[in-house]
Amino acid sequence: MLTISDVTVAHISKLFRLGCYDTDHIFRVDKGFVAQIQSIYAGAVTKTLSQECSTEAMKTVPAEFTSIRHVRGILSMGRTEDPNSGGSSFSMLLGRAAHLDNEYTVFGKVMEGDEVLAALEQVETRKEGIFVMPKQRITITRATLDGPDLEPKLSEGAERYYVLDTNVVLHQIDLLERPALTDVIVLQTVLDEVRHNKLSVYKRLRSIIADEQRRFHVFCNEFHRETFVARRPGESPNDRNDRAIRVATQWYQSQLGEEAGVEVLLLTNDAENRRLARDAGLKCESIHEHVRARADAAELMDLQAGLTAGELHQGKLNISRHNSRQGAVFVSSLKGHTSILLRGDEALNRAIDGDIVAVRLLPEAEWTDQVDSKLADRAALAAADDDEEDGAGERDMGAMPFAADLETAVPKRLGEDLCSLHEKVDRLAFSVIWVVDHEANVISTKVAKTVIRSVAALSYEQAQLRMDDARLVDPLTESLRTLNRLAKALKAKRAASGALSLASPEVRFVLDSETRDPTDVAMYNLKEANSMAEEFMLLANITQARYFSSGTLTPADYLHYGLAAPIYTHFTSPIRRYADQMAHRLLAAIIQWEAVPREALDTSAATELIDNLNQRHTLAQHAGRASVALHTLIFFRAKATEEDAYVIKVRENGVVVLVPRYGIEGIVYVAARGERSAFAYDAKTDALIAPGCTLRTFDKVRVAISVDQSRAHRPKLQLAIIEPVLPRA
Repeated sequence: MLTISDVTVAHISKLFRLGCYDTDHIFRVDKGFVAQIQSIYAGAVTKTLSQECSTEAMKTVPAEFTSIRHVRGILSMGRTEDPNSGGSSFSMLLGRAAHLDNEYTVFGKVMEGDEVLAALEQVETRKEGIFVMPKQRITITRATLDGPDLEPKLSEGAERYYVLDTNVVLHQIDLLERPALTDVIVLQTVLDEVRHNKLSVYKRLRSIIADEQRRFHVFCNEFHRETFVARRPGESPNDRNDRAIRVATQWYQSQLGEEAGVEVLLLTNDAENRRLARDAGLKCESIHEHVRARADAAELMDLQAGLTAGELHQGKLNISRHNSRQGAVFVSSLKGHTSILLRGDEALNRAIDGDIVAVRLLPEAEWTDQVDSKLADRAALAAADDDEEDGAGERDMGAMPFAADLETAVPKRLGEDLCSLHEKVDRLAFSVIWVVDHEANVISTKVAKTVIRSVAALSYEQAQLRMDDARLVDPLTESLRTLNRLAKALKAKRAASGALSLASPEVRFVLDSETRDPTDVAMYNLKEANSMAEEFMLLANITQARYFSSGTLTPADYLHYGLAAPIYTHFTSPIRRYADQMAHRLLAAIIQWEAVPREALDTSAATELIDNLNQRHTLAQHAGRASVALHTLIFFRAKATEEDAYVIKVRENGVVVLVPRYGIEGIVYVAARGERSAFAYDAKTDALIAPGCTLRTFDKVRVAISVDQSRAHRPKLQLAIIEPVLPRA
């Protein structure tokens, strides 16, 4: 069949695939003119038609006139006076019929079997009106749809056929229009998807197909018995079409299997489709991989075509002020990335700072990202011998997380202004800079004192909203998404190494502006943005710790059990913790930025100071928890309420529940002190069981929250399960 009248081809192919022509007959044989097959629905067949066959046979297709002449062997649609009335009847031309040109749809050609046409011309006929008809019925015993003929053969010197995925056509049509790419199989699945998604690209593809020198062949795989695939339950249309493309590629490869040196190569930009194709034993590449590997890559892709096809990326080159052999090109065409790092003279290719350049990417496995963790340089604003620093280590309490405020160890002017990284304001910073690959493996590390200007100052909520909004593709948002992807990879590696997740609910209170009594309480909702920042702070703490080569403990004690890290020190909170400030000063000495601090040279004094810091840190944690407990009691003191809760632990005499609405965790006893319990603890199932009631971990319950003030000097929060009703003994 031809590749021009694709609607007609699809219609007739489907009728053949359904077996609709079985037992039909050739009702007209006009020597030198046509042999015509009767319409299926006109009662020409002697078998009972299926419902699907009857429905399809009643359909008509629009006229698809072409410049192809009606000559012997041409397959041409029958019709009434209406040009768009083509149904299931068609003719095989027995000679030249010029009066049919541009009046009847040509959809195929007899490639083999001219002797059959000659035999038809020898049958005895009779004339009925305008028709010349055979005297005896010429029955079509069985009509099947075979695969496309693989003629014309490959271009001279070519070694393969290419099968295109839809994404290649939609996004690389400029590349496909280059004359260097020939011998391409265009599947009906792909044609349909392209026409549905972008008509302009579909028309350009049809133009390529019409050029005989390009040798683009259309295969109606959707109507071939060996390549048609039905959609599986639960399978998306896209996944079904990808599978159809792989099945057709497999079929073509099997047809060419005996031809030495000939292969079928699937070109797809879909990584998952490539994986499944390779699992099935198919040869496949992305269009980018294929173009890079071709000897005629320069001929196949000029600069503009490369930019349009996404093979090249254009942007302004910025040479590093610290390394003249390294630069970055800021681009907007690379999804998930805002800049491309160039390292070395060969990569820079004689370009200078400020040039607009086009860049071709390395294989994805060789990609790297540069990530900076910048901490406010408190040490530069408060020297070790300043009055403000005198005795700071002895009085440091860290950051005390009171119910409503965060009490820090430095003046507000220093903590909230000079050491705060405001948007588009120059600030002194101590930076840890990593170059990492696509999987967050650290390739190189650098620590340095820097002057920075933040592009933006975002809250966790603002950062999360940007990452979640698919409409935002600006450089800032894309850089956040890149950081988030890398952070997830870092977290997964820690988890795989045995790191623990020890997060506990963090409670936030809203206080009355006058009385300072709590008016509302809720559990702080952690977002991916929180985790993203946390991962890079942890990495910074681990990274800079490696710079310290000695200490009072043995190397075995450097390990951090909870983080599964080989070494760890404080570093990322110099405003809140004096321990971090100590690490900053030591690190500054190690990189020869300043002299070794006096306090670090006295081992005994340093040990005493660190012990004091640890003790006061513990006290600060206790103070913070006590503040939360106090405000919780004040909040619920005159406000008994009911809330949903979940069982998180089961004990022999009760259960521990968590109330998500308030972040409250507490024990509920199943029997009062001195009472006999109706519940029995089952150690095998870790459950409390009573007649008609069982309590297990993760069960949802309803609890009453109140304050027990029976002991005036020691009120306490009280939780009681009200749903389900707990039975009494």
